[in-house]
Amino acid sequence: MPANVDSMAYAGQVPWHGFGTRLQKRMTSEEALEKGGINWSVELQKVQAISSDGAKIDCEDNRAVVRLDNRTVLGVVGTSYSPLQNKEAFGFFDSAISERKAIFETVGALGKGERVWMLAKVEGSDFSVLPDDAIQPYLLLSHSHDGSSCVRAKFTPIRVVCQNTLRVALGMGKDEIKIRHTGDVSSKIRSAGDILRVAGAMIDETKPIFMKMAQKQIKLNDAVLYIRKSLQPSFSEGKETTARLDTMVDSVAELMETGRGSDIRGVRGTAWGAYNAITEFVDHKRKVRGGEENRIGSIWFGQGSSVKQRAFVLGARLAGISVDEEATLLN
Repeated sequence: MPANVDSMAYAGQVPWHGFGTRLQKRMTSEEALEKGGINWSVELQKVQAISSDGAKIDCEDNRAVVRLDNRTVLGVVGTSYSPLQNKEAFGFFDSAISERKAIFETVGALGKGERVWMLAKVEGSDFSVLPDDAIQPYLLLSHSHDGSSCVRAKFTPIRVVCQNTLRVALGMGKDEIKIRHTGDVSSKIRSAGDILRVAGAMIDETKPIFMKMAQKQIKLNDAVLYIRKSLQPSFSEGKETTARLDTMVDSVAELMETGRGSDIRGVRGTAWGAYNAITEFVDHKRKVRGGEENRIGSIWFGQGSSVKQRAFVLGARLAGISVDEEATLLN
């Protein structure tokens, strides 16, 4: 994962911390990229290696992805890789913006620009799990310039009261659309309407699961076991000591009682409350290697995303809802 946030802009209330520049009005993708400082382009260039005796060796099977505004190499890829400019990657969504079906709220880049993303709120689709506990559906649009990821559009709801990002996983790949960097990439990008229809289906499927989780009362021992099962695959097996894992489980259990939104009637003592304690810990409390700048990368694409995905699947099962077993295997 890149070491820092290269740039970021946002509109409305930022879901994590105060990085970036606020977008004051509805913007096209090009305007948002300009405001966020990521309106640069990339190109492929030939790669050479230098031998121990100083001789230059052409690497014909590889190309460097070079950021043109500062000549930074963002990655090394194969010759079949097709670069996609930031403007092209997100411009297809402008029709949804102009038709007031969505609005860009956040735009950013991680590291030196290896990964670029935009967060779009799906307008008119908010729903409540409990009175005073609203969910706002978002789409995370992202792509990479280092060959590590294809173009993606991912459904990502946010809990308003605490600005937790909720990772839902209803089946293998079902929560996102992927477009690979081969061939004519720009022609493969689906219309905004297609992506919004997928988001609509995800909203329809997710809402009753959240509501069932809010209705499911769980005892403290069961909640602690649920928390541990959600955290353990990512924070054990040499990555974290047992004592460190125990401390994290205790911290999440405390958030069930004291965390953001825990005082809403019907939250405490439920699978919904435990699930949100996990997401709050991941988004706001957990120490992230590399500092706070690396937190966004973890929330969207890394370890934090995996933990929340697993917590959703296990929380749904606590509520008596069967979620595709393969969903737990997603990275």
